[in-house]
Amino acid sequence: MDHFSGYIEDRVELLKLDFQEDAIRISVKLFLIFLMILFAAFFLLFVSIALAILLNKALDHGYFGYLIMAGIYLLLTLIIYSLRNNETIRDEIYKNINKS
Repeated sequence: MDHFSGYIEDRVELLKLDFQEDAIRISVKLFLIFLMILFAAFFLLFVSIALAILLNKALDHGYFGYLIMAGIYLLLTLIIYSLRNNETIRDEIYKNINKS
């Protein structure tokens, strides 16, 4: 009986360690994904500002470039909003997320 209780205690400890290892692995993965999203957002922000300034100079105007970039983002938002219930696109996104 002592061997059996020792075996159960060892199994519980092993399960705790496995859970802790999985939790750490998931935490690190989520942190890296957060960093990638953050840096991608900064990249997009600065590229958008640069394009807006370029459009301002090309149009010889002070703010039309910013309005054009805002319109592009509004258009992209509306496209994504209109596709939100599309099953095919949702399935593709789920497949791509589950690959990683």
